[in-house]
Amino acid sequence: MAIPIKFGELLGKISDQGEKFNKLDSPKCRYYAFLSKIEDVSPKDMPIEDQTWAALFEIVPYEWIESLPEDIWESKWPLPISPASLIETYETKASDFAEALNAKVGEIDEGEWYILEDIEPLEEGSPRPAERVSNGRGISAKRSRVEYESNPVDTGVKGEPVTGENEERLKKKLQSEGLFFEERVLDKMRDQIPHAVGVMDVGQAACNLVYDRGGNPIFYSDAGLPTHRYQPSVQNNGLINPGPCLVNNPFVVLSHWDLDHCLMVEYSLNTAELSNLLWVVPHQRIGAAGNNVLSRLQNVHVWPANRINPLQSTNNRIKIIKCNGDTMNDSGLAVAVNTGPDGDERWALLPGDATFQFIRGVADVAYDWITAPHHGSNSKLDTNRIPRPRANNPGRIAYSYGIMTDNVTHCYNHPSQNAIPKYISRGWGTVQNQASATAESGPRSGENPRVRGNIMMCNNIAPAACGRPNCPFHNFKVFLL
Repeated sequence: MAIPIKFGELLGKISDQGEKFNKLDSPKCRYYAFLSKIEDVSPKDMPIEDQTWAALFEIVPYEWIESLPEDIWESKWPLPISPASLIETYETKASDFAEALNAKVGEIDEGEWYILEDIEPLEEGSPRPAERVSNGRGISAKRSRVEYESNPVDTGVKGEPVTGENEERLKKKLQSEGLFFEERVLDKMRDQIPHAVGVMDVGQAACNLVYDRGGNPIFYSDAGLPTHRYQPSVQNNGLINPGPCLVNNPFVVLSHWDLDHCLMVEYSLNTAELSNLLWVVPHQRIGAAGNNVLSRLQNVHVWPANRINPLQSTNNRIKIIKCNGDTMNDSGLAVAVNTGPDGDERWALLPGDATFQFIRGVADVAYDWITAPHHGSNSKLDTNRIPRPRANNPGRIAYSYGIMTDNVTHCYNHPSQNAIPKYISRGWGTVQNQASATAESGPRSGENPRVRGNIMMCNNIAPAACGRPNCPFHNFKVFLL
């Protein structure tokens, strides 16, 4: 894709600033940090002040941001690819987390920007912090590159919120801006007939693949892999090498900009081909790593911020739904597909991380299959807002989450012990063959060894081989019919 002349000039100005723009490490160990994820990993429901949190920051050297030409802040073009890295915190009391960031618990939210100090470097020879942040003065964490199997370093985390003009321009500039050509997206949806939905075992991440009657991919709903801390929850290296199955030139719908929903773009060997597919993504705030993913996409369509109406294929088989919440999880794109024979609607809902009350029109459709939002989290899960299955049909539910190699640790404590009974009470997974999980035979089933693998919903015939030996996107352990 050709770079416009004006934007090319801006990139040139940045390049002229020198090598420091290509370095991951800040010379003063100081970073702008986007709070990309907060997970409540408490063993039970607790007041926010008493919760235990694990968080993810997308960070970029302070000097990189500060030295950007003023022209780029005023232009309509996104920021260029940056030297982004990640910080993943260990489980921390919410009150300690807030103290380390010089903030109040109730003021901390995903999508906010902070300045972090005394962060340990990743590269040899980089300046080290004058003072090591330790427990009691900050949060314990790991810092890593945005790549698969990188070598992380231990670091502490302390800082303060970005405020004033800097906060305004970061929030304004770092968004998933872009054009949306509805006819091009509809052309990809065309009169496609979904026949099955594969819920993929990608560890602590999300990836669903919708197939046609011939077993060919139609589209992906998310294309995620875990960030560094939970990479060991991935079982099949074929997800990275060669990467996602791209037979039939599928399109991709990104539910939201959590990295574990889009990191195949950074990790997979076939990332160039993946980036060339047509992508439909939500308009949301993003961090430096998310901006890098967006910048790699060559055929991206950003859902208009003010568009409420869903986008539906001409044959009423595929529907993309704009969620109406305020957070990243609840303001993205859900997907529904009709896999029934002509004249018999049988819908499957793929909500991403959005809880049901934020999915427009969810109560107006009777579903046969759903995936549990947010890897089975209990956050904001209102029992009364969980849709009931289609009348006289058992509800089938698939859970996607990760378990570490110790065969015990559930990543981010997913799925919640409190969430599973809520689904059962609404008719989802009331017996064993109506619920399954990618990381074990069923949600919190606990067998040893774990029965892992992909789940197929809606059909009981595995897609035909795609030509790649042992393609991980064409093998399934269970079929939810």
